[in-house]
Amino acid sequence: MEEHNKTIPAYEYFSGSRENSPMIKAPYLVGFDLGNPMNHGALIRLGANIGAHKVFFTSDPQRFSMIKIQKTAGSSHTYMPFEFVSFENIIKIVPGDYHWIAIETTNEATSLYETTLPDKCVFIAGNESYGITDNVLHHCDKHVYIPSPGKTKSINISHAMAVTIFE
Repeated sequence: MEEHNKTIPAYEYFSGSRENSPMIKAPYLVGFDLGNPMNHGALIRLGANIGAHKVFFTSDPQRFSMIKIQKTAGSSHTYMPFEFVSFENIIKIVPGDYHWIAIETTNEATSLYETTLPDKCVFIAGNESYGITDNVLHHCDKHVYIPSPGKTKSINISHAMAVTIFE
């Protein structure tokens, strides 16, 4: 019988000080008016993977099955703080020294790979069909897009959030 290497949880590789991490310091994640429960769960899981402060959703939680959200989030939903709340309340909750970054293709957007992001960020990804509304975009300090040379018109929001944070 062939022997397999034991899989080591990723967090064991990063068990040292967060200050030495090349990652952006503990961001906040916002899923703006998402329509798919699996995207909610994926953002919760991503938040847990990167050590986010909290994940916010502006969508109505009554529209979704928490079972589907939790299934996609895996065990992350038990320890990653997340909340369904209005955008106005998110603004009140997040400390004032955080910079708001919209992951969206707008006329003001710059390429993620040519944009310097500050240490303290709130990352916002929008609805799967229409993105982020103008009033929310106006609140953001920067808009970034991910250059995508393929023929598909967009990247899944959890993937876009992950690409942006890890960049």
